[in-house]
Amino acid sequence: MWNEIDPKINDDFKLSTFDTKNIFTQKAYDGDVKEYKDLWNQFEKSLTNHKYFNNSNVYLHNIDSIFMKYLSFIPSTTIEYNIPNVPLYDHLKSSAIFASSLYSYHEDDLDIEKIKDLETKKFLIIAGDFFGIQKFIFDDVPAKKASKTLRGKSAFIQILTKLISFYIVEKLNLSYLNIVSTAAGKFEIVGCIKDVEKLKQIQKELDEFFLEFSFGEYGVGISYIEASGEDFQSKNYAKLREQLSLKVEEKKYKKFDLQNINAVFDVEIKDNLCGYCNKRFSESEDKPCKFCDIFIKIGEKLAKSDFLRVSKTKQKDDDLKIFNYFIGFDDRVTEQTLAIFDISKDEEFKNFAKWELKSYVALNEDEEIATFKELAKKSFGEFENGKRVSGIEAMMTLKADVDGMGDLLKKEKSGVPLFSSYAKFNFFSRLIDYFFSVNVPKMMREKYPNSYTIFAGGDDLYLVGAWHEILDLSRDIRVEFGKFSKECLTISMGLILTKPNKPIKFISDIAEESLEKSKHFERKNKKSKDAITVFEESIGFEEFLDSENLVYLIGELERVDKDIFKLNTSFIYTMIDFCNMSKNIDEKIENTMWKSKFRYFTYRNVFEKIKDNQTDEIESFLNLLQMMIDKHPKATKIALFEFVYKRRESS
Repeated sequence: MWNEIDPKINDDFKLSTFDTKNIFTQKAYDGDVKEYKDLWNQFEKSLTNHKYFNNSNVYLHNIDSIFMKYLSFIPSTTIEYNIPNVPLYDHLKSSAIFASSLYSYHEDDLDIEKIKDLETKKFLIIAGDFFGIQKFIFDDVPAKKASKTLRGKSAFIQILTKLISFYIVEKLNLSYLNIVSTAAGKFEIVGCIKDVEKLKQIQKELDEFFLEFSFGEYGVGISYIEASGEDFQSKNYAKLREQLSLKVEEKKYKKFDLQNINAVFDVEIKDNLCGYCNKRFSESEDKPCKFCDIFIKIGEKLAKSDFLRVSKTKQKDDDLKIFNYFIGFDDRVTEQTLAIFDISKDEEFKNFAKWELKSYVALNEDEEIATFKELAKKSFGEFENGKRVSGIEAMMTLKADVDGMGDLLKKEKSGVPLFSSYAKFNFFSRLIDYFFSVNVPKMMREKYPNSYTIFAGGDDLYLVGAWHEILDLSRDIRVEFGKFSKECLTISMGLILTKPNKPIKFISDIAEESLEKSKHFERKNKKSKDAITVFEESIGFEEFLDSENLVYLIGELERVDKDIFKLNTSFIYTMIDFCNMSKNIDEKIENTMWKSKFRYFTYRNVFEKIKDNQTDEIESFLNLLQMMIDKHPKATKIALFEFVYKRRESS
């Protein structure tokens, strides 16, 4: 796939299952017959051993999940002159989508010639978009209760958009397979052009739901465009997607049909305002309102449950009602069950469709979701008798997203858009989402236990955790994403260091500002993005990651501080001042004096205080430090901040 973007890349996906190990392509890979047979035998075994629950809805979701797992890296064609760049799974899924939509259009007249007609507009591409996601997740969340609600609110959006997509295909008499995707608060469905009026009615029902749920602050907008068979062909598909994007943007400016709805809210006044959202009333001061209660329960259940069940009517032990459906967190199949999803961290198929909903959240000693204060307490430091004596107690927030996705989708190769194929586009989108929604949480679970997923999916991330773990995680994510995308794509990040008691809305806003700084970062060669902003300093990832001298400097700082000369806070902050002067020489002539000031300061504050036999070692260390401040002032500044925060004495 990546050689479509960069022809020099000669990598392929291994003939294997769709999981975190195999989304990374291999160089000059050429699968053999045995690998085909082994994979196909696994596929047949899963189908044979799959338990049938006498429920066609559950069965369909499960079969779709098995197909995706085993057929995602088998090419849909092996004809020599065709490039095998469309997976068999996406080809089959697309065929099922078009077959269902065509049947809905032609069900009264199944004339084969009419069905073959590619010019007539028969299809609707339906896009749903949850507007106001950031505001919904972060507004009015008290810092003390943030960890209880944030993950639940984020998961609520994912659950709700999937349920709305279920509702649409049911009302339009389509198959659940007509749901192309649901991720990051968005969904896409391919349906029949006859169903426009039904969609308008569904939009009214959604508006009524959101007016009660959020007083109209948030909602889901349904946009759609008409399409013919020809529109899905390679020469036309990019234009079709652009038309759909414009419709989605247009819908954002008309979120509710205010002329045809009752915009006066009938609110029952009670004595107690919900302590979580501060908007709706609750039964008592210590109880959440009915909607915040849903968010809290989702967060708690996700941390402890391996399954999520969707039913049309209330079943025994159902925990929640969301939109028109009931949600339970078990694997009990009844006649009313629409779907059961395996949401466990295990990538193996266990009789039910996989859904990467759970992500990763740190748990405390009581197996409850860790509070942000508890995460901050896990920050790097030294302890004596259980009390912190060094290292700051803080949390770090990471916001990130992929650079230039819109431009990439418009990019052409030999006059043809790169993602001109409907199936190819769906595979690309699915792969990117999988990296963020599955691979990143797996990294957190295995290496960064004191971290917390607020959102991971689509093409972006929002994570928090103990500050030193999030800083290290940011490096790993960029390295892994580079391997995953073969550097055809880049990612920018914004990191913010705060105390855990800061208002979550404030943290979100400054993290977004930090990300925007990275997005607008520009090097001397005019290359932009692919950057990180941390400790209020923006730097390209190539400098943040690839400087061997920087790694050596960090080791020398630690060695000198421990064995030779105590590098106190005053020393480190003076070095940071020199970094600021070095990187701003072009802006202020006085900044050129930093080297002479460096020598004067180190002579007075270091050389006069060390033993004679330590002079050579200190001289070598200071020469390294001066060279790093001169050549890499931004990276050195970040390293110095990391060093001082890990060793600052605790009061």
